[in-house]
Amino acid sequence: MKAALAVLQARWRALAQRERRAAILGAAVLLAFVLWQWAIHPALRTLQQAPEQRAAALAQWQQMQALAAQAQALQQAPPGAAPSRQATLQALQALSLSHLGPQASISAQPDALAVAFSQASPQALADWLQAVRLNTRLLPLRADLQRADAAPATPAGASPAAQWSGTVWFGGAGLAAP
Repeated sequence: MKAALAVLQARWRALAQRERRAAILGAAVLLAFVLWQWAIHPALRTLQQAPEQRAAALAQWQQMQALAAQAQALQQAPPGAAPSRQATLQALQALSLSHLGPQASISAQPDALAVAFSQASPQALADWLQAVRLNTRLLPLRADLQRADAAPATPAGASPAAQWSGTVWFGGAGLAAP
């Protein structure tokens, strides 16, 4: 190790003053580049992304608070406050018609309700599931969903919107016998 260091020192002393300055300048540029890539740039990027990440975290926290409040309200509701089976069926029909359209059909079974639908957008499906949970006190028991891509008649370069078809089975307090 000492021998290698002695060889390097001898080569350094053998360089002309101009070559030493060029080597020092090259090393300084290399050091500055390494510092920028591994220390300064990542820290600046983190600082630039912090407000967006904070806003996203705040929105997620608010959504969780709203869901917690809904859950607490449902837990505190008296057991006798469950809607009748007929009222639940009517509410489910109205929600299905408004969110999924006229192609949605409901079939009643003794302990569950099945809703079959076709060509529903992801947002409409998500809104419908949330509305059913909140307004009918029914919970999804099972879902058989298939992605049915939209027709290829979209503008050049645009991706077709995904559509969903399938059946969702619901059960819960709203299905008690009349």
